[in-house]
Amino acid sequence: MLKSFTDHCKTYSVPALKNTIRIFEQLLYPLKCLKCGVYIDPDTVKPHTMEACFCDHCMGPGFHPIDTPFCIKCGIQFHQITVSGFDENHVCEACLKAPLKLDRVRAAIEYKGIIKDAIPLFKYHSKLSLAKVFEHLLFQTFLCHYSRSQIDLILPVPLHKKKLRERGFNQAYLMIRSFIKTYQKSY
Repeated sequence: MLKSFTDHCKTYSVPALKNTIRIFEQLLYPLKCLKCGVYIDPDTVKPHTMEACFCDHCMGPGFHPIDTPFCIKCGIQFHQITVSGFDENHVCEACLKAPLKLDRVRAAIEYKGIIKDAIPLFKYHSKLSLAKVFEHLLFQTFLCHYSRSQIDLILPVPLHKKKLRERGFNQAYLMIRSFIKTYQKSY
């Protein structure tokens, strides 16, 4: 009888326990839009995405990942395709006039739309749930543009001690802290 009970617990306890924990988590920490406070149904969004942090209304202004064509040096996105239809990545006028001292710079998203609200919420209002979202976006951008490159060092931009005391965290570190683990899982 005891063996039967033990086997039953082994079979059903892990999924049931995970489901119970998920339900308690939703009761204690329901998903709410970080901008307006509206509740978000956790069953309709993937975790660690912009949609899990902001409601449809607040996402309205859009989310703008940087896509081709862009400058191959500074990474700025070109929004107007020339009359000839030239839509390939190339060096921009600013980089031709004053070349960068770096090989190349890339950003994951443009600073417009919901990102204009998300970054200040993260940096100045301690909405730390955005760290995982930004970390994922930065890692995907890293894989896209640097996965075949020889990388010597990835380093978060140092934060002044005064700012660190004010905020209580270094946002740059939070966005890259799992890069090594994620990279090792990917390759």
